[in-house]
Amino acid sequence: MIEYAKHILQQQHMKVTPQRLYTLVYFLKEKNHPTVDELRQYLQTFIPNISKTTVYNVLEDLSRAKILEKIPTLDGIIRYDIQIEPHHHLIDISNHTIIDFKDEELFDVIQHHIAQKLDEKYEVVNIHVEIEVNPKKHDI
Repeated sequence: MIEYAKHILQQQHMKVTPQRLYTLVYFLKEKNHPTVDELRQYLQTFIPNISKTTVYNVLEDLSRAKILEKIPTLDGIIRYDIQIEPHHHLIDISNHTIIDFKDEELFDVIQHHIAQKLDEKYEVVNIHVEIEVNPKKHDI
C-alpha cells in the first residue's frame, strides 16, 4: 500500500513526504471520509507532533492535485474522499455519514441527459451526485 501511495504522489509530481504518504495510506486503507481532526488523530500514531495546520495543508495539496476531494457536509464540516474510481455519495441525514455509491448506469444516464441539454460549446468532464437518505423505519 505504501508503494502504491508513493506512485500516486509521483504521478502528480508531488514530493513524497511522510505526511502525504501516511495520509494517502489512510485513505487507501480505510475507505471513509475523515475530517481534519479525525485524520490528525490517525497520523499522530506515526508522526506524534503533527499539527492540525500541517494536516490541513496536506489535505489541501492533495485536493488541488485532484487526488482527494473536499466534501462539505450538512453540518458544515469538510470531509475528504479519495478520487480513485468515479462514484457518488449517499449522505445519511440521520447521522451525517457519507456512503460511497457506485453506479455506472447512473453516470451514463446523467451524462447523456446533460449532453443533450448543453450547448455544443461544452462537454461533461465530471459528474458527482450527492443523494440525501434516511434509514427506513421498519414495523415491529
